Amino acid sequence: MTALKAVTLSWVLCQTGDSMVRIVPNAFSIDRGERAVFCSTLRGLDLSAWRD
Repeated sequence: MTALKAVTLSWVLCQTGDSMVRIVPNAFSIDRGERAVFCSTLRGLDLSAWRD
């Protein structure tokens, strides 16, 4: 459950966006991109607990 709580909307948008490279860490905030970070720096979904 902790792994699911760690996922952010910004990470989901980066994973599903065709050409998404940078995004603000809080996708709900209004920002002009000054605080945008690379998608690769966002913490992703860790599914290691469910691996066989």
